[in-house]
Amino acid sequence: MHPSLIKFFKAVYRILYITAFAFLYSVGVSLFLNPNNLAPGGLTGVSIMVNHVAGLPTGLVYFCINIPVLLLGFFKLGKKLFFKTLLAIAISTTFMDILESSDIGPLTTNPILAAVYGGMLVAIAIAFLFKAGTTTGGVDIIINLLKLRYPHIEVGKFFFMIDVIIVSLSAIVFKSIESALYAAITIFVSSFFIDKILYRTDQTLMMFIISEREADISSALLHNVDVGATLLSATGGYDGKKKKVIMCAMKKFKYPKAEKMIYDIDKDAFIIITSAKDILGKGFKTFSSQ
Repeated sequence: MHPSLIKFFKAVYRILYITAFAFLYSVGVSLFLNPNNLAPGGLTGVSIMVNHVAGLPTGLVYFCINIPVLLLGFFKLGKKLFFKTLLAIAISTTFMDILESSDIGPLTTNPILAAVYGGMLVAIAIAFLFKAGTTTGGVDIIINLLKLRYPHIEVGKFFFMIDVIIVSLSAIVFKSIESALYAAITIFVSSFFIDKILYRTDQTLMMFIISEREADISSALLHNVDVGATLLSATGGYDGKKKKVIMCAMKKFKYPKAEKMIYDIDKDAFIIITSAKDILGKGFKTFSSQ
């Protein structure tokens, strides 16, 4: 296939990907949260409150208040993120206003169900857009900037700190403590799903393998699991024999395949697994100077 055609299909895929999750985001906001007076924090929460007070379309408000934040993202995060985020915002806000003006109406009037399912849909959309290198704008961009400065703090905690302020204001706007309490449920649900989705494949393990067939295992790890290995010299404490210990780091999702492969090669291999808080270097995270 011609390279230009491959590039075209990749661009189409990215647009469809962003469209799908931007739509999912708008469903969570327009059919669950907004109709039940739940301001889930961030600029989405601010837009819902403005919609309640002034009657302006939520999507239009969200788009307008994102302009200065988008400009900040352009200068700090680059034009690539800027245009991808602009696309996500344009699509999601358009769908928001279409859904709000349609006869579909809220999918539930139960505030607990709205908080849980609305928060879940919004979180799934945010997380998968984040994984694709884009955002839904607003606080997402601010959080992207914060992660550049504090890369070791989980994304959900950033959302939580900012959202608490917005939710507290919603109690005043909606004149209801219950609305704020239900919105708090949305925050917890969103934070949970965001971290689970974003960190499910980012969790890393350290593996130490003691085997008489260290060369075969090291080669298999490299070529079959795409995991590098380091051979450490060791001495057995019981028998005093010299041996090699294979040390390797890998993403958690690769472990089942690696384990099976190791025991297929040497059923007597001794394996030690430990969680790695963070790994910096090729194939993992890049170093960011503080």
